[in-house]
Amino acid sequence: MKKERFKAAIPGYGATGHLTTTLFANVAGFTIDQIPYRGAAPALTDVMGGHVDVFFATPQQVQQQVATGKLKAYGVTQKAKMPEFPNAESMVELLGPKLEVQYWQALFAPSGTPPAIVNKLNAALEDVVTDPAILKMWADTSVAAFPKEMRSPAAGDKFLKSEIARWGKVVKDNDIHVNQ
Repeated sequence: MKKERFKAAIPGYGATGHLTTTLFANVAGFTIDQIPYRGAAPALTDVMGGHVDVFFATPQQVQQQVATGKLKAYGVTQKAKMPEFPNAESMVELLGPKLEVQYWQALFAPSGTPPAIVNKLNAALEDVVTDPAILKMWADTSVAAFPKEMRSPAAGDKFLKSEIARWGKVVKDNDIHVNQ
């Protein structure tokens, strides 16, 4: 019998895992009861203990547990399968491009920061994200730098605006409030 309702661990309202779980439920047509946790560690503990059914996490949060067999990865939210999780399907291939989710970080500065300073900061970041030692360390933990064409201040601004629009729609369409 196919399970029609799932319990999902949510490591904080409004966090990427919460929004990704909501997006997945919408795209896949599942009913998911979202169980809030105070962070990823207790959520992960309850997933491994069988108290909840699913948990959307970053690769770094679950890589060790998957490698040791304590947890099974069923899907990844990127276009291609990940070598770290060879048995996990690409949910983008299975359910479409709406499920491509990137966990990302960015450096922000106060509004009105002079362009010369912004460019200097960007150049320093470029030095870091092209350093072979850094790239190896990141690769070992399933982290990758954005492609070169996405690392300029203008490209970062464009990406940020697209993410705000995308996730803002998920929040609005699903009536999500941080103080749930």
